[in-house]
Amino acid sequence: MDDHFRVVLLWQKLYIDCYPFLYKLPIRIRATKGRIHVVIVQRPFDRVQTMIPLLIMVAEMILLVWAASIIGPGLARPAMDVRIWAWSFCVVLGLCGVCIYYLWLVEGKETLVFWANEMLQLELDLKSETNHSLKDNSHGQTHLDELNLLGFKLGVWIAYLLTPIATVIIMALGLDPLYYIAERIFIICLVTIYTAIYSAELVVQLVRKVVARNWRKIQTGLSARHIRLYVIIQLAVQAVADMVKVTSLVAILAAAAVLVSITFVSVKLGHELPIYLVVVLASAGVFGFLMAKALLTKAGRMFKNLVELLGSFKGVEILKGMTPSVKMAYMRDVGRLSLIKIPIGVGNMVFATVNRNTNVDLSRLFIDATVNVLLLF
Repeated sequence: MDDHFRVVLLWQKLYIDCYPFLYKLPIRIRATKGRIHVVIVQRPFDRVQTMIPLLIMVAEMILLVWAASIIGPGLARPAMDVRIWAWSFCVVLGLCGVCIYYLWLVEGKETLVFWANEMLQLELDLKSETNHSLKDNSHGQTHLDELNLLGFKLGVWIAYLLTPIATVIIMALGLDPLYYIAERIFIICLVTIYTAIYSAELVVQLVRKVVARNWRKIQTGLSARHIRLYVIIQLAVQAVADMVKVTSLVAILAAAAVLVSITFVSVKLGHELPIYLVVVLASAGVFGFLMAKALLTKAGRMFKNLVELLGSFKGVEILKGMTPSVKMAYMRDVGRLSLIKIPIGVGNMVFATVNRNTNVDLSRLFIDATVNVLLLF
């Protein structure tokens, strides 16, 4: 089993099975004989239990907005009050949590489970077909990936162990009694998105290995498995495209809120907080920025791998040995394939798509937003 899936199981053990105020999600990840699969949890009054997190997050946002509306008018400069920033931060995270939870675990639960298991099975089949092993590093695993994985492990453990202490301290300071919910949402989204990107990137690399191993059969027209595999990946992306589109936008909004809020409070309002809390906030901000960079880097690399995968279908070493009739039929089939795009937007509006420049563009956006807020106030 890959270490990335071990992190997911660790997250599930800590944040679902052993977390304070236990609540079971409507889906669960199971590992049997080294194989990962996703199942729907059978619970009494499942519909009611599924809606509980939504109701809690909506209630939290209403209470925080209400508290800010009561306290705000009495402040000379509301924007310079730590409580206003903490409450606004949690409202944004709560809104993001509502969107993501509803999209994936209420409306799209069956779609998520079906395609997650399909892609996990496809990954398992491709590993078997290409003799892939855990020691095989040909799928592009780098030292930076290993460092990112270690960072996720440490982040999961540190967040889990420090949450009870941080919740008590934050409640004592009057900042946010429901911090624990926001922190849980953040960790869940972070681990899930990173693992999904890693798994997708690995599948793409394994398909490239299939092309490299079967190029002689492809030349003679005896194998079109690589085209079928690409179509399966396309169908999976299309099935969740609407959910991914909104989730990408929400994730960007959440990342910006985390970085801007933590940086502003640490720099501008740090004198109002205990020094240990400022250090924790600054550390969390640095960790959040590094993890966001890691996600963006892997997303950009996955797009690059998709471009190279489609390009490998038309490689010179494959085409030069084909007969004219086989080549004509093959190019007709390959020509029907389009580059898989990962959209960012909402509804019918697409603001951007993930590409090799996404990392740089969003990093610049985060830095500009943080600097502008610091200068504005």
